[in-house]
Amino acid sequence: MSTRAIIARPRGDGFVGRYHHWDGYPTGLGAALWELANTQFKGNLSGMLEVLLDKHKAGWSTIMGQRGAADFSEPIGWSETHDTNQPQCYCHGGRHEKAQVFDSTQKETWCEWAYVITQTTETMAVLVRAGGEWRLVDVVKLIQKPDWKAIELRGGAIREEA
Repeated sequence: MSTRAIIARPRGDGFVGRYHHWDGYPTGLGAALWELANTQFKGNLSGMLEVLLDKHKAGWSTIMGQRGAADFSEPIGWSETHDTNQPQCYCHGGRHEKAQVFDSTQKETWCEWAYVITQTTETMAVLVRAGGEWRLVDVVKLIQKPDWKAIELRGGAIREEA
């Protein structure tokens, strides 16, 4: 079963980003985004957001590999084979979907988590969808590894309260 999420950057008082289909919870996608920022993109958040949001506007099936983040040195594109370390977008490879924008103003969304990456502060806000609105769970510094399990548990508690 999928846990849907949004990978985003700030816009005004909210965010704008792209859809991510699989493993969108913090111990999955949150950890993979942190890993990408610190390893493959070596702190270049501008370059990372360009790839994740600007170059792949139809969104992502997954940016996760078999053990953590997908390998962005591999060709990017969707394929029927999901047992790969290749990033799987919806606009290259076997799929050619139109651009989709997901933002914080949308009333209806099937996404459960959002990850808003801010270049200037080198942080990532982790939000959960609860009671029909986005609620902040945590803001993590991208230079130190967070406790993803604790963040996921806090997000679950916020959803239960709503």
